[in-house]
Amino acid sequence: MNEFAFPDPDRYRNGGVRPAGTLNGIPDAELSANDATLQCYFDATRGQQNQAVSFFDSLHSEWTSKVELTADPSRLPSEFAEFETCLFKETGFPGGQTDAGTSVTIYEFLYWWPDQHGGEAAMTEEENLRGGRIFADCLTPLTEAQAEIVADDRAEYIEQHHDDLVVIADAIQG
Repeated sequence: MNEFAFPDPDRYRNGGVRPAGTLNGIPDAELSANDATLQCYFDATRGQQNQAVSFFDSLHSEWTSKVELTADPSRLPSEFAEFETCLFKETGFPGGQTDAGTSVTIYEFLYWWPDQHGGEAAMTEEENLRGGRIFADCLTPLTEAQAEIVADDRAEYIEQHHDDLVVIADAIQG
């Protein structure tokens, strides 16, 4: 899923604005329950050319597109504004400074915060964790709104693709 789709606030609450992992603070091996499931799937089907692999590729692409179209923060303008307002009130984060025609990103704060504390290398662990907690607390209502928006789609999607999902689950279980 793209960066807008359900980032896990607890990752930032527990690991700060720069938890161990990728540049966006998303650990490669532990992105979320969703990614742990994906990793399990890939481990179970590595090298296999079976029906589960093609089902997975097709279903993942379809669901990702649906989430990107439905739950992107640009479709949640008041929730995104509340997220940015919360960050501003808590830290002075200017937010909303993207150029016209560019996508808004929820992750801008994660680059701004370290800069306010002398850069990533100079930022203390206490500052890192404080920024992560602030980010997570402000982000939670937005991710909850995203989840609410796609809840009906999720149930319908699972119902429509139940048989394919069973094939994938069976491949994971071996």
